[in-house]
Amino acid sequence: MNPVLGSLNLQLEDVVISEVQPCQAFLGAAEALMRGVKCLYDAGHGHEQAMTFLAGQVLECALKAFLAKTGTGVGRLKTIGHSIESLWCLAHSSGLVPSADLPDWVCDLHSLHSKFTLRYPLGLNGIVLPIPEVMVRELGELVERVGEAIRRID
Repeated sequence: MNPVLGSLNLQLEDVVISEVQPCQAFLGAAEALMRGVKCLYDAGHGHEQAMTFLAGQVLECALKAFLAKTGTGVGRLKTIGHSIESLWCLAHSSGLVPSADLPDWVCDLHSLHSKFTLRYPLGLNGIVLPIPEVMVRELGELVERVGEAIRRID
């Protein structure tokens, strides 16, 4: 017998661990990586490329989270791949975003993320990044909106 605890007898109720749904997995990734985007933004000048690289992944995951929750199958999401433009258009038709037209920062992310420009910057003389203030603010709002929508649908 443990002299500190004495005799300890606990009975726990059954523990149930549910399978993680695709929308939850995508949202979890988007929220976790968004914290990294905010840290890089707060760190100031010199981190724009890393922040933009991460922001592209956040946007992809947030859009996929919403689409998975509203009925788009994982197979279809895999087929779409990293195309932010395609995901954005589907998100518009599913009611997440008000316009099918990509805001400038989303258009920039599509160009950089979908074509792997930031991942493999071969043959480039320069790149144009989204305006950090706008991208971080609007991306954060989108991730929050997706999270609220997923929790509301449940």
